Amino acid sequence: MRDSCVIRLTVGLLTLTAASMTHAQNGDRKGEAQPMLPPEWRVATPPLPLTPREELATFALPTGYHAELAASEPLIEAPIAFSFDGDGKLWVVEMPSYMTDVQGSDELSPTGRIKVLTDTDGDGVFDKADVFLDGLVAPRAVAPWTFGGTNNTTGARGALIIEPPHLLYAVDTDGDGRADQTEVIAGGFEAALDNPEHAGNGLFFGLDGSFLISQQPFSVRPNAEGAFDLIPQAAHGQWGISQDSFGRVYCSPNSDPLLVDLVSRVYAARQPDLKGFEGVPHRAADDMRVAPSHLTPGVNRAYQKGLLKDGRLASFTGACGTHIHEGPALTNGTPQAFVCEVTGNLVQRFDLVEKDGIPSAVNADAPQSFLTSTDERFRPVWCGAGVDGALYIADFYRGIVQHRNFMTSFLRAQVEERRLTLPVSNGRIWRVVRDGAQCAALPKLSTLDTISLTQLLATPEKGQRDQVRRELVARRDAASVQPLQTLLHNRATAIEVRIAALETLGATNLCSPADFEDAINGPAALRAAAVRVAEQNFSQSDSEAAWFAPLLARAVQDKDRFVRAQAALSATALPRDQDTLNILTQALNTDLEWRLMRSAVLSSLAGREVRMLDIIANGEALPTSTKGSRAFLAELCDLVLDGGTPQGTQAVLTLAVRGSVSQQWCAEIALERTAVAQKLNNKHPVQLLLAAEPRDWSALLACGETCAVLAQKCDKHLYWPGRGDIARVAPEYVLASQGSSADRGKRLFSNCMSCHQANGRGQPPVYPPLRGSPSALGEPGRLIRIVLHGLEGEIEVDGVRYNQAMQVPPLGSDEDIAAVLTYVRSAWGNNADAISPEMVRTVRDQTKGRTRSWTIDDLSNEPALVLPSTTVGATEVKP
Repeated sequence: MRDSCVIRLTVGLLTLTAASMTHAQNGDRKGEAQPMLPPEWRVATPPLPLTPREELATFALPTGYHAELAASEPLIEAPIAFSFDGDGKLWVVEMPSYMTDVQGSDELSPTGRIKVLTDTDGDGVFDKADVFLDGLVAPRAVAPWTFGGTNNTTGARGALIIEPPHLLYAVDTDGDGRADQTEVIAGGFEAALDNPEHAGNGLFFGLDGSFLISQQPFSVRPNAEGAFDLIPQAAHGQWGISQDSFGRVYCSPNSDPLLVDLVSRVYAARQPDLKGFEGVPHRAADDMRVAPSHLTPGVNRAYQKGLLKDGRLASFTGACGTHIHEGPALTNGTPQAFVCEVTGNLVQRFDLVEKDGIPSAVNADAPQSFLTSTDERFRPVWCGAGVDGALYIADFYRGIVQHRNFMTSFLRAQVEERRLTLPVSNGRIWRVVRDGAQCAALPKLSTLDTISLTQLLATPEKGQRDQVRRELVARRDAASVQPLQTLLHNRATAIEVRIAALETLGATNLCSPADFEDAINGPAALRAAAVRVAEQNFSQSDSEAAWFAPLLARAVQDKDRFVRAQAALSATALPRDQDTLNILTQALNTDLEWRLMRSAVLSSLAGREVRMLDIIANGEALPTSTKGSRAFLAELCDLVLDGGTPQGTQAVLTLAVRGSVSQQWCAEIALERTAVAQKLNNKHPVQLLLAAEPRDWSALLACGETCAVLAQKCDKHLYWPGRGDIARVAPEYVLASQGSSADRGKRLFSNCMSCHQANGRGQPPVYPPLRGSPSALGEPGRLIRIVLHGLEGEIEVDGVRYNQAMQVPPLGSDEDIAAVLTYVRSAWGNNADAISPEMVRTVRDQTKGRTRSWTIDDLSNEPALVLPSTTVGATEVKP
């Protein structure tokens, strides 16, 4: 919800000028004018809070759909997320402390709650609320989970809960509806206490039996011992996370309504130094346009060009609450994605159209949006499927949704003029159904025996399958094996159900080799799942390798490229490195021009990178120079050199020597990437250490070939034990004035981390990397201009095109900006001069009066920054 809050203008605001905004807000940009909007975009009458019935009358839906109230105040208050359990109860996260005024003064009050709602009379409206856990500070997510299943005799129930800075597991042991035991499972959620838009949330129960978390570098998997394992994963996303029946994960970061992971984000976390993983994430929706049903002039920074069209929000800026819905109760047979646009008071619906294994999201209701409201307090923040197959929507029902970190004086003035801080005690849950749709709600799963429970997995409703899977995994009952295998092996069973059966067997460690053998003969999606689940269940024993290795050997030759990619991703589980490398070499030689396959191979090479360099030097892989082979070798060399080991650097240069004899293009790339690692174009090049002089290195230097010139330049900044002509120096330089500023900048970088990630790698193809970025390391004035005014339009970094507008970060002073940029230019192996507050002030003065973001073309026409005459700082060498 960055930079966005929908609040209309009133007549009184027409007299507002930038000078009259006496209360500076965190979202204000120094020197930026906040002009008034055209008179025709204003709303003359201050909006009054509506009752649920009145609000329902403001909704507009496509013909054939209608909305119903499922819950409202006083039963619930400020709902921000929810999750159903297998008995049809709705677990709701309440965060009443969020932005109760423009200062956010109650933000850390312990007023958060987890409530469990029950429909006692079966009329479709929840009428009973039990407080499961209260006294919480800014709770963010809940997921029901009871070890052993809910069919216990004590009535015990448990749930995972995110309460910053922790992930908790809370249990009601005596069945009275209130948690009496709470334990900390993990930390790492501290960011939510100061910047709630950019911190972990979600807890969606995934196909592999783990709870998926958005914006967090791990997922959580319950194990057979009654504890939780943390599974490393890529940390992209924002508010909300979902998954389709094939295991692909979806999220919606702000202005990008739908991203999808084409393979598991677990694989993108295996190589921390990898420069992005193709397809994790992938942009599923290219059409960002939305269609509010009323004027929305109060979007934060609505005065910026293009943010509004005819007084209405033009495109996504507060996308959240992602949900993938599959099933006849709501959809027309096509899987659909529902995404909340909280600032535009609407929910967008996308059809997910499959092509070559990649889902593309198309607005199902173009040119309209699916659900719109003329009530500006309608704040859809979360979507999910009910046990009845319907779509449920959490409505925060507030005037303010913009966090204090990003709120501008423009927005604050509207809030105060129109008293939009009130009310803060409301909240609704809405149900959206298709007219005439028939879908029986699940029976209470806690009352079913395991065989009866397993049979329900065949339902066409994905939301119901998810409930059944969760209960089956919790029980881990061997009685489920035969009925699950029956579903898996039956060719007439829907592919989504067969995958769910296989994944449930895998999550409970009840699979047999025969299950995988059968699945590998099924449709492509099932074949890919077979490889993925086999990897998860493979114990690396010699006996199991007897069936797992042939499975991978078959999969890497599959006719479907995503099955081949999964074989490459899973090959790292093989106990013998040579077997892994054989699979990866075959995968490379088959799909070298496919960037996702190159990413898959690099991910699986962890610990085997030097071996792969030897294979390439021997001509067994990358035998010819193509666009794909050059790209792969460059990424592999970067990966090895970024590791910083003397052995790795030596292996890259050994490839250069050997390549100079038989494969000139290999030698050129190895030397080019070495020069980049040494930062030869920087003021302070980096010396690389080797374990020993590469064999025949001196011959390469003297060979007279083209690559010898670059080798000679690299040679000046190489050192190995015993070398006499080059002295050893520290491999990293630090400017004396830089240390404290960079430390401060590291703390402030939390404002940038959601997009650019803690490791500086970004989220290709959505957010570009800062690590090794020419823009970050180049001319200081360009970088300062971007931070002062933002960046829009298409750019290209490392061969990847990006077209995501960068908003101005909430950095309040020139000192803060200088600190962050100094950190960016010195972190993750970056090695550029510090940026001082004087530099920021100079650029600010030069660009005074600018009100729009920069484009790359604009920046290319700007002169280089004339540095202050004073010295930034003396150079010292790190010991």
